[in-house]
Amino acid sequence: MPTLDRVLILDAPSGVLWSRAGEFGPDPLERQRQRYLAFARRCERATVLDATRSPLAVATDVRELVRTT
Repeated sequence: MPTLDRVLILDAPSGVLWSRAGEFGPDPLERQRQRYLAFARRCERATVLDATRSPLAVATDVRELVRTT
């Protein structure tokens, strides 16, 4: 398997995720969020993006990261 160039993690507080999707519940979502953030700290190729911003703002950041990677 080839090495990944970049890992993008879209991050939002569990309350935001719960209000958007209504799945799982705030506590399980927060535990999952913390696992992703811990992974991001260990992975030098990981970038955490603030997913509470508008979809356009997040997409702009993603495009820029892909372009420069």
